[in-house]
Amino acid sequence: MKDLSDAERWGIQFNGFIYKFYNIILYLSVPITAFFSRLIFKKSGYNYSENLIFNAFIAGQRNIIYIVLSPFMYVFMKKWYIVLAAYYLLWNVYFAFAYLQFFEGKKS
Repeated sequence: MKDLSDAERWGIQFNGFIYKFYNIILYLSVPITAFFSRLIFKKSGYNYSENLIFNAFIAGQRNIIYIVLSPFMYVFMKKWYIVLAAYYLLWNVYFAFAYLQFFEGKKS
């Protein structure tokens, strides 16, 4: 690790932290995300419980995307960051698509 830049070292440490505590981070993010989606999409008429269920479903989909892409991180070990970037891109696109479908553009 001596020949790595500070940014690369930080990236490896950050991803190690995320990998180590992935389930806890995902578990804690569901109620927080549900709270903010309730605030942002009040006009939709969905209460906090419905937002919580929707966000739990989205978190499950996030896990499926991660599981599908995980073998590619092993296969492309030298370029793991490309697979991770693809995961984040797919996750963000799916997240936006799911929110648009669920709330139908009813922002408060």
